[in-house]
Amino acid sequence: MKSQAILCQPDDAGMAAMMVSVRPNDLFRNAIVPQAFSGEILFLLDRSGSMHERIGEFNGPRKINVLREAMLLVISGLPKTCSFNIVSWGSETWALWEQSRKHSPDNIKEAKEYISQIDANFEGTDLLRAFKSTVQRRRGDTDSTQIVFLTDGELDPYEPMKFVWKTRQELQNKIRFFALGIGDNVPHSLIESIAKLGGGFGDIVDTTRNPRWHNRLNRLFKSSLEPDSWDCDIDIGHEFERHSLMGFRLNRDTSDSHGVPYFQAPHAISALHPFKFTTIFFLIEVKDRGVLPSEVIITTSTHGAKKKKYKLPVKHTTCRDRTMHRLAVKATLMDLEGLVKRKSSNSPLVEENAETIGIRYSITSKWTSFVAVPEDQPTTTTEGSVLEHYRAIYDGVGFDELLMTADSDNSENGSLCEDLYDCVSITDPLLEIGQNLKSVDYGSWPESPTQRVWGIDHGEFDGYLPESQNKEDSVTSPSPRSFDPLNWELAVEYQNVEGLFKLPESAKGLLHLHFCPNTSLAVGEKLEELLHIQVKDQGVSKAVLVDTIMTIMCYQTHLVLEEDIWDLMMERARDAVAEAIGQDNLEHLEDILTASMMHKHYRAATGTNGNEGGGCTGRTTCPACDI
Repeated sequence: MKSQAILCQPDDAGMAAMMVSVRPNDLFRNAIVPQAFSGEILFLLDRSGSMHERIGEFNGPRKINVLREAMLLVISGLPKTCSFNIVSWGSETWALWEQSRKHSPDNIKEAKEYISQIDANFEGTDLLRAFKSTVQRRRGDTDSTQIVFLTDGELDPYEPMKFVWKTRQELQNKIRFFALGIGDNVPHSLIESIAKLGGGFGDIVDTTRNPRWHNRLNRLFKSSLEPDSWDCDIDIGHEFERHSLMGFRLNRDTSDSHGVPYFQAPHAISALHPFKFTTIFFLIEVKDRGVLPSEVIITTSTHGAKKKKYKLPVKHTTCRDRTMHRLAVKATLMDLEGLVKRKSSNSPLVEENAETIGIRYSITSKWTSFVAVPEDQPTTTTEGSVLEHYRAIYDGVGFDELLMTADSDNSENGSLCEDLYDCVSITDPLLEIGQNLKSVDYGSWPESPTQRVWGIDHGEFDGYLPESQNKEDSVTSPSPRSFDPLNWELAVEYQNVEGLFKLPESAKGLLHLHFCPNTSLAVGEKLEELLHIQVKDQGVSKAVLVDTIMTIMCYQTHLVLEEDIWDLMMERARDAVAEAIGQDNLEHLEDILTASMMHKHYRAATGTNGNEGGGCTGRTTCPACDI
């Protein structure tokens, strides 16, 4: 299920209803600013014996090998503002450092060397012990700890789940848990419950369909960099005008008004949980105007995130039973009641509006209530009907019997969380915890979209893989696509500790094919000019800076479908370039490279220069090849 907007056509009263469901983790993903995260990230890696098994067929990759490659990718995308640590667990627990350390070139290098040596040699899987050890290692001077754990084992979920819940209750938003399950043996209840109770996000990889899950781990890691909540505004179009039932009279003539009036519930959108669906309802008083929204525009306004606009197309449907209208009216009346309480006012206009829509759609509220009267019974007074109604309910029923029934109902409540997919049963000693869990605000369980991941040549990781690894563990993979000369494995290998790409000559030649001839030289000269004007010594090779910018743009334009794999690595590289030459200079060079890339691909497709009268790039000449 994805974020969406659904509209029910206007009813006989001319009122349309719309429902907008938003899950920030899916919709606002590219609004995340990794460098805004200043907390710590603790990676909890399963190194039990089962991680040495092959995935799928006999010639599939070993899970521990995929883990090494995926973690090298993750480390390449770590924001420079964070602290991090790597904890290995199985029958025992070992960490790279006693406590997490700040991001630095030396620490990144040490972490990559450590990852290259990990093996599946920890035998059993004691997850509770690993959780306790990891939480004890968190820094005391940080306000945010994100624990990202991975496992392929068949574990008892109860004790780890109990610990996660207690830890979350104690530390609140200072800690979150993120879980990745590998293969069919992982209990879904474990991943789901830890993600929900830990305030985070979880994912389970079907290794039969996706034997290389680098994108799934990277996606999970990026989720840990999200804010604790999202703020946003919703606009349904310039033809519409938002009103409140506290100051707008329903059923009045609106033909002379500027826009079609509509009501939003809640009127003020509260902070959204990053991994949970939030639904906003709209009542649109269309009447005879015939104007309906075709799209909704959602704008983020979260501190520390990019301010971006997202458009959701509106799906139209016909609701004969007016179910969506009733849901929208119920939400509107509940929101109106809250506004009245906060403002301590209940004007005649509010009562009139509430009674109008409450009666029209048969919705109970502070202002409306309904009594069912049988049509085949003699007419009686309202008071007599109510008395007879309750007398019939309790006639012949003793209070002892009622108490016994209540006790019986309570004794059947033995689950830790009714909203947790019945993931585990609770025995008597933890019954109290199960009752208290109902007050926890759980996140939704999102499903990560399956992405196609291209094959991996283990030979490209020789610099990071342990010498003891047998050649039989390496699996020949398909060659990358022709328009992707720099596959992400190569980028990981040649990204230095500062986040820049120091490419070999062969890779440079393939990269430059995506731009007009001499683009690298032209951009390098422009960079010299910009830095000379600003008298700024960036201390980095200009060729490396130019190659890094070209690499980033190549990924952004040619590898959009694999964005879950490379986005954080390229974010880190772009941040490193901006730090070296300045954000304004970077954007200026990106404009030149964009025009050069467009011109090169246009010429290749049409066989013409494409710049007569402005051409495809909107310029008189290409800024790189001057054609």
